[in-house]
Amino acid sequence: TDYENLQNVVPNLVVNEVLELLPGSPSPQTHLHALDPNLSHAEQCRAIAQNMKGAILKQVGGAKVVGINFSARTTLEVREWP
Repeated sequence: TDYENLQNVVPNLVVNEVLELLPGSPSPQTHLHALDPNLSHAEQCRAIAQNMKGAILKQVGGAKVVGINFSARTTLEVREWP
């Protein structure tokens, strides 16, 4: 995924900064060992995601609505699910 150029394809994305690229594991099947019935669904999801490629992004969106400028800022972690 071309995280560095998301602002070129996402409307109203004013700032898109890649803070960190997350390499993930070399084998897509590595995450299967993380399934543990003793963990909650949220904990299992977190364990699986740690082995997947992705990025941490700082983004700012902006739009003009009824003559008023609005903006929203966020930092998010995205992962590439197979």
